[in-house]
Amino acid sequence: MFIKHVLGVGQDHPGLYGKTSAYYATVEQQGRLTLHLHMLLWILKSLSPQEIRDKIMDPHSDFQKKIVEYLESVHVGEFMTGTMEEVKEQVDENMKAKEYRDPLRPCQMHLQNLQIVTATNVNHVKITTTGGKILKILWMI
Repeated sequence: MFIKHVLGVGQDHPGLYGKTSAYYATVEQQGRLTLHLHMLLWILKSLSPQEIRDKIMDPHSDFQKKIVEYLESVHVGEFMTGTMEEVKEQVDENMKAKEYRDPLRPCQMHLQNLQIVTATNVNHVKITTTGGKILKILWMI
């Protein structure tokens, strides 16, 4: 639907970005089984990378000014749950809780409940964890 309606491929109208000359795309599955698209897109009669570079490097270029304005308008750091001050206040409050785990520290796993059933000729045990859960144990003999 995106290729057909937004890019205008195979349609009697140009796409949102102009007339699509070619595209290459692949769909990737995210961790929560949702899909998203990675795409290279070629627009007919668009500027070449060298032309774009030349226009950006020209200090008197209106193009340079407009591209900087565009980039500054679309790259914004915001929180979904409040302002910076509100989020910081909530984090500070959460850190006081006994069960709080600092997400910036490596996962600390308590091995006292780990039982190794067979340990014949074992030189090394590698435990891969996520969120404190044992995912797999590799026995190096």
